[in-house]
Amino acid sequence: MIEVKKKLERLARHVVQSLYLGDIEHVSKYSSANMRWITADYERVSLSSKQDFDEYIRFLGKQKVSIVHVEYYTILITQQVSLVIGSYYAVGKDRILHNITLLFVMEDSGIKIKYLHLSQWLPENYCHWIKGLDERLYHVREKDLIYLESNHNHVYWHCRDGVIESVGSLKNAETILSHSFVRIHKGFIIHKDHVIRIGRCYVEMDNGDSMLIPEKKFIEIRNQLVAQ
Repeated sequence: MIEVKKKLERLARHVVQSLYLGDIEHVSKYSSANMRWITADYERVSLSSKQDFDEYIRFLGKQKVSIVHVEYYTILITQQVSLVIGSYYAVGKDRILHNITLLFVMEDSGIKIKYLHLSQWLPENYCHWIKGLDERLYHVREKDLIYLESNHNHVYWHCRDGVIESVGSLKNAETILSHSFVRIHKGFIIHKDHVIRIGRCYVEMDNGDSMLIPEKKFIEIRNQLVAQ
């Protein structure tokens, strides 16, 4: 089961890479004959025909962006049907977070994409899928994420409505977060918009929690926190 999930996640990454290379042939290779395509720009959803989506792939290929893969998760629905949910940054003139949902089905000719949904988000609507220790996937908006805390190999995601514990490191978490987050300490990453007070070598968040800033880095970090 683990190998199947890894294979599908690798395939999802290849599909994303091919989209932004404008490689229609490679994407079509894994497409079901009656595949459904959906694209959404800043949450405005539009249904597309295969011909329309081919044009969209050509358009993506001309954008000259690099892809930074963030996170991909696979849900095995049945032996023949699997869902892959992922997110990645398309980095060009801007750094934009995209979400992708792929429904894979097993057909006689092999694994095929039955459904593909692409969306891109405004920074204030950035979302992440977080896999908790309970194996559940949590969909968290960045604006609801107050700060991250690390303890050994665990990361605690402090959100408006609770705390999610996951396996990982702040170093990895930094790669998926937007520029609204600042690492103030080896054990903390905070969301600038949730800071209500910056004292001498400490910050206070709007949930009432406070954390220290190393004295040697205080000026540098304070400047990052107040920068627009």
